[in-house]
Amino acid sequence: MRARPEAPDGLRQHRDWLALIDVEGPFLSLPVLRATWPTLDPLDKGARERLRAAHATWQDDIAAGQAGWVGHVLRELLGWGDALHLDGLDDLTVRVPEHDTDLAPSFALSEAGSVRVLGVVCPPGQRPTARVPGSTWGATPADRLAHLCRHHGVELGLVTDGRWWALVWAPRGG
Repeated sequence: MRARPEAPDGLRQHRDWLALIDVEGPFLSLPVLRATWPTLDPLDKGARERLRAAHATWQDDIAAGQAGWVGHVLRELLGWGDALHLDGLDDLTVRVPEHDTDLAPSFALSEAGSVRVLGVVCPPGQRPTARVPGSTWGATPADRLAHLCRHHGVELGLVTDGRWWALVWAPRGG
């Protein structure tokens, strides 16, 4: 009979999780991660199965399945549920006249009437931290989202194409 492998301790779980992501900036560090989430609980079997099914559907047709996949990650995996807003965001559009561009969020996390997170969905294959092809403005989607967040006083943003996800921290006055 084989012995069951020992569960990793909390510190190791956090280090392993951080090793999976590219970290830029000081706000996502091991001490911050451990203070915010002392334990990294695994997904239950049903949630894993739903996640795999949503991912497979998205992979069947990345362009057509993008909205469903991103919606699943935000609404179900991250647990935003009814706090996720995809419509009625026109008032959050910002004009950037020097670049002849309008910045508009694709989604928002709103609780108790207050916007907590603004988000942008890029076209499939557009990395959030890469320049936008064909644009004369050198700002990446993440840079553009930071501009939008600062304009509205929202400190957190999330930008994705479905594959690549970037968390944007746009502190007031920063």
